[in-house]
Amino acid sequence: MKIRILVLSLFITALVSASLFAQEPMPEPPLPEQEQDMHRNEKRERVPFAVAAAPLDDEQKTEALQFITNLVPEASPVLAELENENPRAYERELRQALREKRVLARHKKRKKEEYENAAKRITLQHKTQILAYRYRKAEDSEKPEIKKQLHTQLSQLFDLRERDRELEIQQLEKRLDALRKQLEKRKPNKDKIIEKRLDHMLGLDKELQW
Repeated sequence: MKIRILVLSLFITALVSASLFAQEPMPEPPLPEQEQDMHRNEKRERVPFAVAAAPLDDEQKTEALQFITNLVPEASPVLAELENENPRAYERELRQALREKRVLARHKKRKKEEYENAAKRITLQHKTQILAYRYRKAEDSEKPEIKKQLHTQLSQLFDLRERDRELEIQQLEKRLDALRKQLEKRKPNKDKIIEKRLDHMLGLDKELQW
């Protein structure tokens, strides 16, 4: 009898232990430090926006430099200094120049006034950046004059930007006026428009072709 009770107790203990292990699996041992670093790197590599942009090739750099120096000849020595002092900032400037070149190309296909305003605005943006760069490098005695020039050009740049906004508002107003006229024309012709769409969807309009 005692043997039966002992066997039964051992059996119940085994079942309880198995149940506990099934509910709470043993934790995995920590990874070595090197493997943890590799795991973190793999997570970072899976983030799509963490991929750095490819560096500009020589042809792109030449294109960007020609664009800037054609607009602002005095930018050439400043860019040369920037390339030596801060290559990453230098490449950012060149990338910005390529974007600006594409913007001007789009404006050139539109109205002349839009293109001229965009060219003046981009030119002034570069000039103000050059003056700000010169101000940081200048002697204290030279800074007031550079600051005065920068203020004047920023005022001109502000006026150009506001003019761009005025042109944009005018275009939006024309578009809005055209949409209003179209809406007024469509409302009384609701039934005709629906019938035409219905015939098209059912293929009936093909049967009535000449």
